[in-house]
Amino acid sequence: MDRRPKQTDEIKEWLTTRPDIIRKIADQIPPLGVYELVTDVRPEESYYRLISYAEDGTVTMARFIRETLRYVYSVFGLDPNDLKLVGETDPVTGRVEFYETSNAGS
Repeated sequence: MDRRPKQTDEIKEWLTTRPDIIRKIADQIPPLGVYELVTDVRPEESYYRLISYAEDGTVTMARFIRETLRYVYSVFGLDPNDLKLVGETDPVTGRVEFYETSNAGS
């Protein structure tokens, strides 16, 4: 089963106006996804949400603590290949839902 966050019509429309590199990254890292950083020492303790795509092929992500859902800091220049999709964000409520196969809560 391909688990990918749904894209809103607004996101789809916005992506049509972006450069090819941004559309390519957005296909790999959907904007409403919730991610683990695979190079993190303890990926089960935090999760990441997209802030922006960069034309150099990297992304900027916001890091949150899973236990408290508290924002910690932003990380710039991440390689999309270092991120693993583990959940999604509801586009209306902003609520984060982790997929059962993630390390959430372990």
